[in-house]
Amino acid sequence: MMNKLAHAIDSARSRWDDPAYATRIAITYLVDQDRSSLTETGWGLSVDSLSDNEHKVPVVSWDTRYSSFGDDNKGSVSLYTEHDAITQKSPIYTMSLEIFVKKFSKIKV
Repeated sequence: MMNKLAHAIDSARSRWDDPAYATRIAITYLVDQDRSSLTETGWGLSVDSLSDNEHKVPVVSWDTRYSSFGDDNKGSVSLYTEHDAITQKSPIYTMSLEIFVKKFSKIKV
């Protein structure tokens, strides 16, 4: 999952300063990589909020150019954007998109 997300983020690099386009490019990459994405289960997507989830969740903030990953059931930390905050509970990590891409995209998908 993290590898595919890193490649999706990297595919949107030229539009990191434009959240709407970066989101569309990243989602297009993810859907194109996962031919089973038309099924009812597998993975989901939330924009501007975290949905109820029993799994650890990666969060990407184009405005701050940071990513975090964590458990949605403890503590909290916020990644502030220009307009609102995306809150994630007890992140395991928070890192820049640049570092995220370098760390998790080592294997070509």
